[in-house]
Amino acid sequence: MPADYFSTGIFRVGVTQSAATTEIENISCTMGIDGTAQGGPGTTALVSQTGYQTVTVTPAGAIAAGSSIGLNCWQGNGTQDDDVNILLIEFRYTAVQ
Repeated sequence: MPADYFSTGIFRVGVTQSAATTEIENISCTMGIDGTAQGGPGTTALVSQTGYQTVTVTPAGAIAAGSSIGLNCWQGNGTQDDDVNILLIEFRYTAVQ
């Protein structure tokens, strides 16, 4: 994490889907902090569409300035019927002023 990290860390994930069929797909992410095991997942449902969309995912964990983060993201529901392509992962946070 950058030295100016203060709070409110979220991951924005940009995706497309191969089709828009019956099942609503999810994106799940976990993170490990400073080499620890991955924590609990944050999961967000996608909109059933093939166009580009961005969703916010907030996995469990306490982030601090100077921490290193290991992030793992995947299509999160067990009944996947469309391919989900992860195109972008962006981290947003509140900086020290």
